[in-house]
Amino acid sequence: MFKTSFFFLLLFFSVHKIFSQCLIAPSPPDCTGTEALLVDDETLNTGTTKWYYGGAVTMNSLTLNGGTLIVCGDLTIDKFYMDRGTIFIRPGARLVISSGIGAGLILRGDSYIYNYGTCEIQRNLSLENGHATAVTPNVIINATASSIFKMSNQYFVINNSFSWFVNNGSAEFWGIITDPQSSANSVCLGNASTTQMAVLINKVQNTYVTPVGNACLYVRQFSQFFNQLSNSHSLFVCLAASHTSDSGCIPFGCQPNNWGAAQVFTNCAGCSSLGVLGVQFISFKATTTADYGFNSLEWQLSGAKQNYIFKVERSPDGIHFAPIDSFIVKEENRIQFNSIDKNPLPGTNYYMI
Repeated sequence: MFKTSFFFLLLFFSVHKIFSQCLIAPSPPDCTGTEALLVDDETLNTGTTKWYYGGAVTMNSLTLNGGTLIVCGDLTIDKFYMDRGTIFIRPGARLVISSGIGAGLILRGDSYIYNYGTCEIQRNLSLENGHATAVTPNVIINATASSIFKMSNQYFVINNSFSWFVNNGSAEFWGIITDPQSSANSVCLGNASTTQMAVLINKVQNTYVTPVGNACLYVRQFSQFFNQLSNSHSLFVCLAASHTSDSGCIPFGCQPNNWGAAQVFTNCAGCSSLGVLGVQFISFKATTTADYGFNSLEWQLSGAKQNYIFKVERSPDGIHFAPIDSFIVKEENRIQFNSIDKNPLPGTNYYMI
């Protein structure tokens, strides 16, 4: 009998790490009630910082020209312009950028949105090509697990190699387009984050990354690929029953359903239906039975619920996995599980649960 060695991926942990983590937002400034207050129709130039407090208010316009806005209450801006500058949305606060001027919102570099509360943009948003640089990037960070970023009926376009979107909480779009000018890892998804959209279009290799933990991506209607979406095994893709992937563009170089290393689930009602994000591994043990050539996998975890489905997959290279076992959790709060691989591969076996 041949001998095998083991490599185990704890709950879809990626072996291809590009970053140790996503970009981290700086802590938001305090709201003490003594700071300079924002007024309507104001322009915030470099070196100027203003705060907004209070209940729901709609202002006519605001222009950020290098200044900083701190949102501590519930603020809607009808006509918003951002040449450059920084926005902090405090925990519990809400900023709505309305559609008052009609045209889409363009960030041209040296632009930063750090959302610790709720940010809603009601215009198409573009992280523009030809403006942002390594020194003056475009950065949008949905900062915490409770942060909400909403562009429900709008497109979000990344078309600059120094533009980044980070989601650590919940994000919703009509569509995300990563254009040829974007870069790998330009969409970084944090642990237990959920990102949903109707349309996904990807034109650069490995634009989506989940460097720590696992994340869920839900696509309802349509996808188009001109390159592989991700090399992260810890990215779970949930596709609605109505989803289609464009094949009509094959003569022009597209690659339908090129999700890369992501784990893809079809006929999926949403990220909540996957039921995997709350599970934490306590331990894992793999042993081989020399006499019979079996590999025994045993693990303990917390957070499993009744009717959770576990799937065990095996790979010869840590990249291409195939299922070897699956079972349903019958008992509530069970912590110990096991699976037997009766036909392990020669050499190293990579397992993913």
